[in-house]
Amino acid sequence: MWRVMLGLSSVVSGVSVAAGWQAVGIVAALVFLLSLGVIITRASLIHVPELSVAVIYNRERQAFSRLLPGGRHWLRPFVEQVQATIPLGSETAMSACQAYTSGGVPLMVRWQAAFQIEPLSLSRELQAKLALKLARKSRLLVQAHVNNCLQLALSHYTIHELFAGGGRGRLERAVRQAAAERLGPLGMAVQRVTIQEMEMPAQVQATLAAAHERAVQTESEALALAHLQKVISQFSDSDMQRLAELERLRVMGQHGVSLVYPVGGMMPATAVLPAGVAPAPTLPITSPLHREPPRREFAIHN
Repeated sequence: MWRVMLGLSSVVSGVSVAAGWQAVGIVAALVFLLSLGVIITRASLIHVPELSVAVIYNRERQAFSRLLPGGRHWLRPFVEQVQATIPLGSETAMSACQAYTSGGVPLMVRWQAAFQIEPLSLSRELQAKLALKLARKSRLLVQAHVNNCLQLALSHYTIHELFAGGGRGRLERAVRQAAAERLGPLGMAVQRVTIQEMEMPAQVQATLAAAHERAVQTESEALALAHLQKVISQFSDSDMQRLAELERLRVMGQHGVSLVYPVGGMMPATAVLPAGVAPAPTLPITSPLHREPPRREFAIHN
């Protein structure tokens, strides 16, 4: 009896062991399927941040696949992947370049530009060509085009127009408009361009300063001359004759001509000599020129 019981127990134990291995296999299979599902989910489900666009790359074709806006999206597992992300918010680019005015004056201009990338507005063909450039080289594109537009716009202004009132604002608007026309087809909107500094070489600054001083001096002389003419216009004919006589005397004095007054006389009280002209000396009465002629005495003979 005990042999039967031993045999039955062996059979039951064998069956239970077989059932345990089967359960282990089932659990292992479930774990594998669950892990595979997680892997597939991670490879196919992506989250694109807000205010950005994901550039999707196709591994099979090794080429651009599509653009996906912000949110959750499913990809083809093990075929598609996120290659780059394009920000949609406002971006800033800055640079400095040398440009020349219409008169050939060199200027070192430092500027700053605000722009925004709009890749979804592009056609499918342009998206494939520009997606990676917009994601990785957008600032370089803006710098290159704004520098070129700035050099072209600056060549239409003189140095005086640039530094006059409102000159910098006009230049900023011209550069922004030109840059927007160039970058718009590339999926970038230029919002504003700010000219931070326009620096001239030291030699050019010295030359312009000297020219400004000459202009101020000329203007002052012109104002003084106008005032003098206004005063002269109020003189009478007799005043003008006196002024003409004084000018004649001044010219004669400059040429070394001495003024001679009547012998024994004095310079009239009304006579006025110009500066630098000395009056002629008055001769004393005892001078030989002023002596009376000798008297002759005649003897009367009776």
